[in-house]
Amino acid sequence: VALNSPAKTPTTNNAADNLTTSSTEPVVACIRGTVLASTPNGVKTLSVGNAITSETEIVTDQGRVVLALPNDGRLTINSNSSLTFELRHKNILVTLNAGEIDYQGAGSLTVAAGDVNVTNAKSVDVKRDGNQIIVAVMAKTARVGAKGKTVLIKAGFQAVVVLGSDTPPRVENFIEQPNSWTADIAPPNRPAQKPPTNKLDSKQKKLKANAKR
Repeated sequence: VALNSPAKTPTTNNAADNLTTSSTEPVVACIRGTVLASTPNGVKTLSVGNAITSETEIVTDQGRVVLALPNDGRLTINSNSSLTFELRHKNILVTLNAGEIDYQGAGSLTVAAGDVNVTNAKSVDVKRDGNQIIVAVMAKTARVGAKGKTVLIKAGFQAVVVLGSDTPPRVENFIEQPNSWTADIAPPNRPAQKPPTNKLDSKQKKLKANAKR
């Protein structure tokens, strides 16, 4: 996938390069292979811990990357992908130029891919494969629109849309897990679960005591 600017020798990342350490931006949580970020100052090689500001172009080539989002969600980008994104509070807008992404989050994902739009997505895999857009919904629902026609896709189904076509999205079951390619990429660290308190135990003891009376 070609970048918009010529490749440069990777340098140390800093805030001026659009790669920051702010907790309000997506942060690189895991990388497999080499992933590039195209910024106004040139092309940089991403590393774990880099935060990425909106409108940075991410190009994976043979690499893959997981971005931990401020809303405790994650965006996983497959190999041979190219995209830009814009963070809007808990929601994220992705312009998918090529490749595939998987989104799991508390917020909402919107994807623009050619003349196809995906909205209100919480748990989806979106793939731009040639002249097709494939949107697989893993949980809850998502809306897929093209040429002014929008369909609601439920969990366990996928929509297949041909770019530039007047044909409405084709909805079908998916058999194999569409996002199985993410299995070997560690998700972002999650907050540790709080240990159980003794309030529940006390309540259970009280119920048992009343049952014996």
